[in-house]
Amino acid sequence: MPQGFSLNKVLPAAKEIKLATAFAHRSGWTLIKEPILKSQANVFLLAGRDCYQTEPKLLKDWLELQLKTNHRVNAHLATDETFFHPKVLVVSFEQSKRDFAVVGSGNLSEGGLSTNTECSLFISDGSAVKHVTNWFDTEFKKGLELNSTLIAVYESDYKKNRDKRIALVKRDAETGKKLKAAGEATMASWQDATKAAKKYFASKGFPRSYKDRQDGAKRIKDVLNAPEFNFDKFGWHLFYTVAPLGQLDERSRDRVWKNQQRLKKALRQLAKNPESALPRVLNRDGDLHVPGAGLNTISKILASLFPKDWPVYNGRVPLALAKFGYRHPRCATTAEKYLAYRNIMKRFAEACGTNGTRPDVLALDAFILMRSKLSDKKKAKKPVKRK
Repeated sequence: MPQGFSLNKVLPAAKEIKLATAFAHRSGWTLIKEPILKSQANVFLLAGRDCYQTEPKLLKDWLELQLKTNHRVNAHLATDETFFHPKVLVVSFEQSKRDFAVVGSGNLSEGGLSTNTECSLFISDGSAVKHVTNWFDTEFKKGLELNSTLIAVYESDYKKNRDKRIALVKRDAETGKKLKAAGEATMASWQDATKAAKKYFASKGFPRSYKDRQDGAKRIKDVLNAPEFNFDKFGWHLFYTVAPLGQLDERSRDRVWKNQQRLKKALRQLAKNPESALPRVLNRDGDLHVPGAGLNTISKILASLFPKDWPVYNGRVPLALAKFGYRHPRCATTAEKYLAYRNIMKRFAEACGTNGTRPDVLALDAFILMRSKLSDKKKAKKPVKRK
């Protein structure tokens, strides 16, 4: 919309108002009814009937207005030739103002006009507005003019399908929960994990380990010349010598360097917008993926760049969190797996916070290392069964 534009302020001055909507609800009509009726405009209202979403009570309101205004307000039910799904508003004025149209996704409902995520485009180009107006006029003529008999027939079927609509909304909400859960990581023993982390953060050994990670993160940024990432081969070799935040396998070092241009481009994109770049960098089919530069490498660099947001993920993570029942989302790509880990670690850090502060990813990595070492010791002490 133009800056400072208010639909309800311009509607009272309109000469003609034309509205096409797939679904029409009283909640949406209430938001624009007053300014429309304040105008002297000829009003044309066109609503779809598909999926029994348009409310019969609103159609009755429109029919009443049609009679009261001597057809200054005209309402039609859209043709059933095809599934009627447009959302179009055309407003014209006397010569002192410029006509416009709004074409988008929002229905005539409180959600469509106020609370949903919708996208609409304001059009004031004369030829484009005329084109949209001609389209509306054609659709309006094909529609059925409202009368009491038509509304009664529609209302009867609307009521018969009420339970189906309610059930559909319920199933949709349940599916939404399932989809959200499918993309999330889980930690079964959440309280045990936060308790263990808080205990470690208060221990004598934590400050030194945390300082090692701070120094390591700074070293990584220095040798890779972040965020420009115009490092040379020597800098790349130095990166592999930085032990904090996970020791990398040097056997991949030279293989990755052979794709140095793509690698540097990938790191620059990650520095600009990590979340959008991750699939391109981590997934094997990504255009910025470099074989050998996997999740261990990329997350180590991200943790150095963004110590408040992007945790390290390496082989010690599943080892350290196994006791707490950590699980990846099912059938996830590498990028999705890492994003899910990042999201749950963000909540985990908030749960471990004290006095308005929360541990950053460098602190979390120190905790992960400590827990994985405990697991290593337990495995070493476990007696070997003899046949």
